[in-house]
Amino acid sequence: MDFDRLQTFLRVVQYGSFQQVAAHEYRSQRAVSKQMTQLEHELQVTLFQRGHNRISLTPQGRLFWASAQDIVNNYTAALTELREFDAPTKRLLRVGYFSAFEQPLLLRALYALKKRWPDSQFVVRQGSNEHLTQQVLDGSLDLTLSISYGRPAVAAATKLQATSIYHNQMVMGVSRLNPLSKLEELPQQALTTLPILYYSPESSTFLLESFLASAPFIQDYE
Repeated sequence: MDFDRLQTFLRVVQYGSFQQVAAHEYRSQRAVSKQMTQLEHELQVTLFQRGHNRISLTPQGRLFWASAQDIVNNYTAALTELREFDAPTKRLLRVGYFSAFEQPLLLRALYALKKRWPDSQFVVRQGSNEHLTQQVLDGSLDLTLSISYGRPAVAAATKLQATSIYHNQMVMGVSRLNPLSKLEELPQQALTTLPILYYSPESSTFLLESFLASAPFIQDYE
């Protein structure tokens, strides 16, 4: 699979437009569109719904999006590790993280380590909890940060140790048009009668399982 096509695919998803990607990459819109058509032919699926002024991902495109991010992140991290291989005097720490919630915590910690050990080098990967856990197990990562919504990210059977480093609460927003917004507290029984629509671009089921574990009062969802 062509790595440049994957990077272009991620940029198209980010900008939502072949034209904007072409402008940022100093390429023609036709060249960007051709790359995406070639990627679709290679995968034998339709990744984009093409409109007049904007494009959007198909269900297959959303599923492939998470995998493409993992592939690009892992490839970039592997290159960094290879370049650091001939520098044994430097400290190398390989860390993974799951989502944007962990990223600020991770960056602050790595910044503090860098000040303490200026010669240290870091490899940082983002990925699904399942992939990151497996990478710690096989030794390609030293540790990983993941979020837990009532469901442990690390199964006991994996023989990995999990340490809690940060706690916080989820906040639920209610529209002012909803009578529930007049209450000082949102009772669980009030939510059991409301329709719940769950959406995530992640191909992993971890977020869905964590969501249900953190809200056991939810009886039904779509």
